[in-house]
Amino acid sequence: MDNYGTLSENYARARREYPDEILDYLWTFLTILQPKILDIGCGTGIASRQLAKRGAVVPGSDRYSAMIEQAHKENDDIKYIVARTEQLPFQNAIFDVVTAFSSFHWTDHIAALQEIKRVLRNNGIVFIANKEDGSLRMEYKQVMKKFFKPEISPMKKDYNPEKLLDDSGFKDINERIFPANDIYSLEEGITYLESTSLWNRIPEENLDAAKKATREFCGKKVDKNGIVKRTYEITVFVAKK
Repeated sequence: MDNYGTLSENYARARREYPDEILDYLWTFLTILQPKILDIGCGTGIASRQLAKRGAVVPGSDRYSAMIEQAHKENDDIKYIVARTEQLPFQNAIFDVVTAFSSFHWTDHIAALQEIKRVLRNNGIVFIANKEDGSLRMEYKQVMKKFFKPEISPMKKDYNPEKLLDDSGFKDINERIFPANDIYSLEEGITYLESTSLWNRIPEENLDAAKKATREFCGKKVDKNGIVKRTYEITVFVAKK
């Protein structure tokens, strides 16, 4: 498991909000004006704040204290706690929704789903959203390979949320894919790439060279308008307890 806590500052500066369409889609499953939503693996609270802006009552949880500290700096009105998804410090059946934005694949899947099911009310919703890598990330990984020992092992290998949800007893499973893109300046693009999980796997003696390679790579991606564009897809799974 990568220590995302070390990346909290870059993560907060470079990661973009989810498109409105993703939140709109979630809200089509809701009938409550102020749903109680637990945002697991909340990181620096990007999605938690989006949910709260729509009227939800949102606590956010993350296993890394550095991420939670950064989340409090961004918005101290939301309750954030340090907790593993596999061991949530909440009572049974108290949430209408549990969301996982770009975080579920980092969990012990079956144990996490059992905890999610435990804290969800009857017919409560689990909402799993992942930003897929897209060409920018894939090309960047190829450039960075030489800085890793051992080679990067993909976290999403054999990752099948639909089967995991079904095996864990969830029902009415829906999958939907949304096209998306993020726009960065050169410096923002560099910060974004240096917020990705692979940066935890670079040996200290390779950091300077990796930073130079990142800047060169990002520089080649800047278009005539001075922007770096990340085009990708967001895969969403929704299911009921």
